[in-house]
Amino acid sequence: MLLSLVGIPTTRADALRLFGLSRFNPSYVGASHTDIGAAFAGESRIRSWHWDYHQRFNFASVSKCLRSQLDRNNHPTLLSFGAIHKNGDWRCLHVVVAIRVTAESIEVLDPLGLPPAGPTGNVWFERGDWPTPVRVLGNSYSVDPASITSVLRWIAN
Repeated sequence: MLLSLVGIPTTRADALRLFGLSRFNPSYVGASHTDIGAAFAGESRIRSWHWDYHQRFNFASVSKCLRSQLDRNNHPTLLSFGAIHKNGDWRCLHVVVAIRVTAESIEVLDPLGLPPAGPTGNVWFERGDWPTPVRVLGNSYSVDPASITSVLRWIAN
């Protein structure tokens, strides 16, 4: 999805190829941050990249990091965080494409959300207060504020 946003058309088959996967992968445990960053760098024209890790989803520091990245390149980037299913039991690391950020909200394209209507996001994270420091609008999961959160930082050639 991010590759398409920066002008590199990407199909599902292309994405599977980036990670050496077939259409059916029952033993696949998922891609690491290194795998994701390397796939993005290998398909795009970026000079360097790294993941900026945050020990928890602190809305102020994550949104500041994202704003800095978006201002630098004027292109979307990836955000990973711990997601908790609405049943409260299922937890996973989830990755979305951050497209707009303010001090109060983060607009993303989320593969778990409904298709976006036009050139906007389909899920929004809003700054909240304890006990819900991040509110999710447009999807049924919640953000685990205690999970490690990462922003893909990169520089275009």
